[in-house]
Amino acid sequence: MAGRNPPATALAFFATRRHTAGPSLACVVPGMTQAPTGSSAGRRRADRSTEGRAQAVAVTALTRGYGREEDLTPSAPKSAPAGSSGAGPSLRESVVTVRRVVPNIQTEAVEESREFYGLLGFEEVMNLGWITTLASPTRPQEQVSLLTHDLTAPAVPDLSIEVDDVEAAYAAVRQSGAEIVHPLQDEEWGVRRFFVRDPNGRVVNVLGHR
Repeated sequence: MAGRNPPATALAFFATRRHTAGPSLACVVPGMTQAPTGSSAGRRRADRSTEGRAQAVAVTALTRGYGREEDLTPSAPKSAPAGSSGAGPSLRESVVTVRRVVPNIQTEAVEESREFYGLLGFEEVMNLGWITTLASPTRPQEQVSLLTHDLTAPAVPDLSIEVDDVEAAYAAVRQSGAEIVHPLQDEEWGVRRFFVRDPNGRVVNVLGHR
């Protein structure tokens, strides 16, 4: 590397930094001092002196093992990976697919609630006595359930989420350390489900049809 002239791109970089950063190159190369600029002759001398120093720095950088011109060129900041905010690890991928989400309302006024939601276009599609489910006739996956209590679980869930793989969902929430309110089990009305408490204290019924 000894005896090579510094590449033009290296010199252009230092020259650009000199004009954009101000009259001094001290912010580029530690220890480089500002030349006097009180007169036009002084400014010309300062320019020649500064350019000479920049050339010397460029040559020194190349002979100290940087080896490539691009090593002297400021690089753009690296972008964060897709799907990541850049502030920490990316969110874990979902292990299941959601098929249906149903809000549950605990109430003793089942008949009055059925009539009220009937005004909004809902019709009864299931009635087991302790639970009544209403659905839109044109979009049957849009539902709301009315519960007086739960038949086998110790609490009435605030929300029911039907997934494609309830076993995988159960394993995932247990691994997360979330509180299991009702263990995974088959129910007599044709579902396999468990209850889990979310970070807000809400009880969620996660189910799959058998």
